[in-house]
Amino acid sequence: MVRLRPNWEGVTLVPSDVELVLSLGEGAFRRGLSRAIERHILTLLDLAYPHPFFSHLLERTDLVVVVALPRKDSLEKARWLMGEIRRISPEKEVKLVLNRVSFFSKLGLAGIEREADVPEVGGAWEFPPRVGRALLKTIYPGW
Repeated sequence: MVRLRPNWEGVTLVPSDVELVLSLGEGAFRRGLSRAIERHILTLLDLAYPHPFFSHLLERTDLVVVVALPRKDSLEKARWLMGEIRRISPEKEVKLVLNRVSFFSKLGLAGIEREADVPEVGGAWEFPPRVGRALLKTIYPGW
């Protein structure tokens, strides 16, 4: 039996790396994901597209947040992915969040509709609260 429950400060980490997920097998991945969703109020999936179980993951979500860097190529890919998700599941709520937004990059982002900007921070591995606040505002309006 494969256990998909590594924990970090009360957060369950479900692997989404394509090679690891494929090595687990679809059944084990689905069961592990279902257990994680059932045991938590909020489940975040950080994965790259395409993903072998994308359709299954999309079925299990209420909100899809596409994260992009404030660069033209990243924004174009994000818009394309948002269009694909809306085409596949028109009922899904899809939002764009920009990651690593600096003062200077913000100057070039005028007119780009997005839900939130996650600020560029030195030492992001320290998880400064302002990074989390931007994401929580996206997930929980009025936060």
